[in-house]
Amino acid sequence: PSSSSMELATRTASAETASTTSALLPSTNYIRLWRGVQTMILGCIPAHAFYFSSYEITKAYFATVDPHTNQQHLSTTGGMAAGAAATFGHDCVMAPLDTIKQRLQLGHYSGMYHAAQHMWQFEGLGALYRSFPITLLTNVPYGMIMVSTNEYLKEYLLSPNNNQETLPPPHSNSNSKILPLWTCLQASSMAGMVAAAMT
Repeated sequence: PSSSSMELATRTASAETASTTSALLPSTNYIRLWRGVQTMILGCIPAHAFYFSSYEITKAYFATVDPHTNQQHLSTTGGMAAGAAATFGHDCVMAPLDTIKQRLQLGHYSGMYHAAQHMWQFEGLGALYRSFPITLLTNVPYGMIMVSTNEYLKEYLLSPNNNQETLPPPHSNSNSKILPLWTCLQASSMAGMVAAAMT
C-alpha cells in the first residue's frame, strides 16, 4: 500500500478511537477508568514479597564471595536467573489480579470478590491465568536484563578504578559493607534504561 493510503487508514483509526472514547466516557463516568485499582493495591504487598524473596534466594544460591575483599560477586548468569525468578514470583500474584482489574473496567462485575468468584465458578482457574504466558514472555526478559545489569554496574562503580567506596554498617564490628545511596541510584537507573531499551 502507498504511504498516502496508510496515512489515511491511521487517521481513520485514530478518529474512530477518539469517537468511541468520547461516546463511552460521558455515559459511564471517568471513575470507571479506576475500577479495579483496588486489586492492584491489594496485590502489591504479596507480589513484591514474592519478588524480593525469590530474588534474594536465587542471588544467594549463585553468589560467590571474594576471599581477598570479602565482597559478594554475582555473575551475569546468576543475575539473569535472579531476575527471572523474581519476575516469575511477582507475576504469579499480579497476573490473575490484572485479569480481574480488566474485567472490572469493562463493567462485567460489581466488585473484585464478585469477579473472582464468578470466574472461578464458571471459567475455572485457567481464566485467571490466561494472560500469564504472554505476561512472562514480556516481563521476564526485562527482569533478567535489569537485574544482571544492576549487579554488574554496582560492582563496576565500586571497583578500585572508581572513587566510590563501600561504607561499614553503623554500630557493627563485622567486615560486611553497605553500598552508598548514590551508587545504588546510579546502578538501578542505568539498569532500568538498558533493560527498557533492549526489550
